[in-house]
Amino acid sequence: MVLSLTQKETYRETLANLVAKQNDGVSIVSAGKELEALSTFLVPRMLYRYRPPTEYAFADLENATVTFSHPRVFSDQRDSVPIYNWNGIDEIESYLNDDEQALEIINQIDFRRLAFVLGALGVPLNRARIDEFEMLSDEGRVSLFRSAVKNLRLFVGGFIAPVHQNNCRNCCRILCLTDNPSDSNMWNVYSENQAGFVLAYDREAICNCNIANGMRTEILPILYDDKPFNCDPQIAWTAARMLGLNVGSDDMLSDLRAIYRKGSAFEWENEFRGCLVPEPDELEMNYVQRPCKPLRVILGSRMTQEDRERCIFAANKLDIPVDEQ
Repeated sequence: MVLSLTQKETYRETLANLVAKQNDGVSIVSAGKELEALSTFLVPRMLYRYRPPTEYAFADLENATVTFSHPRVFSDQRDSVPIYNWNGIDEIESYLNDDEQALEIINQIDFRRLAFVLGALGVPLNRARIDEFEMLSDEGRVSLFRSAVKNLRLFVGGFIAPVHQNNCRNCCRILCLTDNPSDSNMWNVYSENQAGFVLAYDREAICNCNIANGMRTEILPILYDDKPFNCDPQIAWTAARMLGLNVGSDDMLSDLRAIYRKGSAFEWENEFRGCLVPEPDELEMNYVQRPCKPLRVILGSRMTQEDRERCIFAANKLDIPVDEQ
């Protein structure tokens, strides 16, 4: 299913509105329902994932799971990279110029939760010092907290200044799918020249794979264009989340426009992408798996006999059909 021009414009507008609503403090439940409706409208029910002959790929078939990848090991080198501005972080940082306002912010923060969020973003916060911090004078807490915010600026500047890095996607795990299981280019690029296989999944099964952790995993189409966009909302949202200000720490709405974009040269892939927020004990994992039984497996024409037998054995145990490329 290729999006029409009208659908693309509606999609862009909807994502932008969701980000704006999140920045205005709209109910995450309300925004989530809009996102779910958008996914249901734009994404086919049957989706396919091209897999190379690797242990993680075989594990999805053998264990009836679906794997989300950390951006640092994400195999897709075809992503467009947005251009970031600094206004958002400047605005957040300005909140701390006044001592009373800074102290008011500090008193609203769950620092044990903040330690997790900062760690997720790559900014160190020594958990052993939290008790000590809470016992400091008001002046001492404001001083130390301002230092932490300075670290945020250093982190953001060092991480995204090279432009080819993408801070917004650093706190998520990514899943890439398509609606076409028989594209020769996809077989070559993503299944190691037909040496791998393709797994078919039900859209709703993937969307519900993380429900046990309290979150629905929406799948949305990739938008293919080469125009950079203003990422102030992402910067402001990331900084606000680190400061504990008016955002849900597990919400990814402001990351949407960064996650679901690729260059127009790759529109032939017709890709759909899911985004999952890892649990605290999964932050260092390159791959995160969730229960999700595939509906069928399609074997590549150049699979080794050993790999073919492994796939067929696993498929038979799951009682799902096996097809040939």
